[in-house]
Amino acid sequence: MTDDIPANSLDGFHRDPRAQQADEQVRAFFDALNRGDELDLDGVVARNFLSYDYNGTRTRTGYKRYHRRLTQAFDGFRHDVHENIGVIVDEDLVAVRTTVAGRHVNEYAGHPASGAQVDTSASHIFRVRDGLIVEHWQVFDTYRILVQIGAIAAAAGAWQEMLGAPSSGSALFDERSGTDFGVHGGAGSPAISRELQKKLWDGVFATGSKEDSEYIAEDLISNSGWIPDGRAPFLDALSSARARKPDGRANATHIVAEGNMFVVRSAWDGTMVATGRDHDASSVDIFRVENGQLQEHWETVDQLRLYQDYGVLNADIRDE
Repeated sequence: MTDDIPANSLDGFHRDPRAQQADEQVRAFFDALNRGDELDLDGVVARNFLSYDYNGTRTRTGYKRYHRRLTQAFDGFRHDVHENIGVIVDEDLVAVRTTVAGRHVNEYAGHPASGAQVDTSASHIFRVRDGLIVEHWQVFDTYRILVQIGAIAAAAGAWQEMLGAPSSGSALFDERSGTDFGVHGGAGSPAISRELQKKLWDGVFATGSKEDSEYIAEDLISNSGWIPDGRAPFLDALSSARARKPDGRANATHIVAEGNMFVVRSAWDGTMVATGRDHDASSVDIFRVENGQLQEHWETVDQLRLYQDYGVLNADIRDE
């Protein structure tokens, strides 16, 4: 790798020192969590810090307690920055996807120790002010954990079949890391990213229509594994999903754009036709933009609620 190509987002990707500092700040947050060092965590998180996810709002103290439960349930539990994506900074918002791993050694969500090694993803939006993290929005794919510890049966394959995508035929679909940051990290236009985001969310996400989709690369790289690569499978699956909740849509709550990358957190709502359930889930989508098109996609989805709302998983299952 040559000197002018960044190895990760810390290596010359950010255009100003403030963004570089914010990148370092969220990495310090995860470093402190991984070490279990709550004093160091206090050094990067504001006293009035609030963290939000599907299960509610946590204060700084509440978030520490939540994380302790995870480290007690999973030996070696840790978050690692998904470096193929990097850390994306936009004003006071910072977005990062982490890979999560550990070994199940104590009770989790009512399920006794299985000894299983687990891995999943979480995606995060942070707000940084005056050098401290003040807010945190998290989407954590706990479905993969519940499958890996043997707490629930397969659902991903059934969901893929429902959308007309090739079925993984198993409880989980395989994810890929994606293109190395050193290959794709670089200059881009946040303004173009925001324009493309609006087209996608107001287009097939909102209407189910596959028309006017030239802004999606024909050879779109889909790293999350639930559909094959390509524009056509991506549009087919989204259109099929949209048809199952005609009154619903993905509501973008946070958009973080820097360089040639953008990250969107969405709250999904609507009523599922087949089950009558209110669709209530969240996701984080990450796109790489190249030549004015969406070229590569990663995501973290609250699969547990998604599959429950689609009727392919028992609605009574709960996580932490």
